[in-house]
Amino acid sequence: MRKACLVILCIIYGAIACAQQSYDRKIVKYSSKDGLSYGFITGIVQDDNGFIWLSTEDGLNRFDGINFKVFKHNAANPNSLPSNYIDFMYKDTEGAIWLSTRQGIYQFNTNTEKYVKFKPGASISVNDLTTITSVKNIVWFSTYTNGVFSYNKKTGSFQNFNLKHIAPAIPNSATFSFQDSKGLLWVGAETTMSVFTTVDGQVKKCLNDKIPVNRVPAGRVNAIVEDEYSNIWFATNTGMAVYKRAQNQMVVFNGPAYQMRSNNFSSLLQDNDHNLLIGLQDGGLYRLDLQKATAADFKNIAIQAVKTEDNFTVTERTVFRLYMD
Repeated sequence: MRKACLVILCIIYGAIACAQQSYDRKIVKYSSKDGLSYGFITGIVQDDNGFIWLSTEDGLNRFDGINFKVFKHNAANPNSLPSNYIDFMYKDTEGAIWLSTRQGIYQFNTNTEKYVKFKPGASISVNDLTTITSVKNIVWFSTYTNGVFSYNKKTGSFQNFNLKHIAPAIPNSATFSFQDSKGLLWVGAETTMSVFTTVDGQVKKCLNDKIPVNRVPAGRVNAIVEDEYSNIWFATNTGMAVYKRAQNQMVVFNGPAYQMRSNNFSSLLQDNDHNLLIGLQDGGLYRLDLQKATAADFKNIAIQAVKTEDNFTVTERTVFRLYMD
């Protein structure tokens, strides 16, 4: 595969854009006119052969740097894509690719192009899946209505954790979950943020009374990432925050205060040049220099719009997904 890009951003109602090498260079945009099956992209991963895979609400796409190959459901072919509507796609830390569809959860082998339905057990049902996160052989599934599940790929064990049983004051739902490098499981819901200790796929203790998660803007949590300094960033529909782990402090960012077009944060990604890329709902793409921001203790920092070589913003629409290849 020809190396296509370093950053892929999925723009709702538009296209995907590939920023080659650095943001002050050429940005290439792709849409349905170029063979993409649908303009609303729900997930992006790169397989071990270098192909970029893009899940959408109407089919799965493989991009080789030049052309798209589209995969659709075919009722006459039992080996075809199980469902054209893919909620999201995730590549775990061991390289397995997961698809969440209207027909269930599947593991996808990109070499054979075969889909295997994930069946955790006869009496276990995982519905309303929102996100998948993983560290080593433990895969976490978060749901709207049934808390979180853990799957141990080595032992095959699958467990459900009712979050209210661990901390009665928090909801048993999640819009986004993320396990960090220290083993903490961060679980965001429609209006709250929580954090838990974990051991070998077991949720052990809620740390909400020790970590100031109540400072995260109260709203739907859309994204959580960890930066190179082990700080944790949160994107919500009412603002953005960063947890400074070393100081056990939370810093909150209001979009308009930084001349951003929106305070509804939809996606986050750290790139290879020490930037935090920030996607907004109906507001485009921005970047924050993590080295400068950390050195300044996140005071008097600049958050800049990402622009093309012609000094135009990449987009003013929603940036729903970001991916670094």
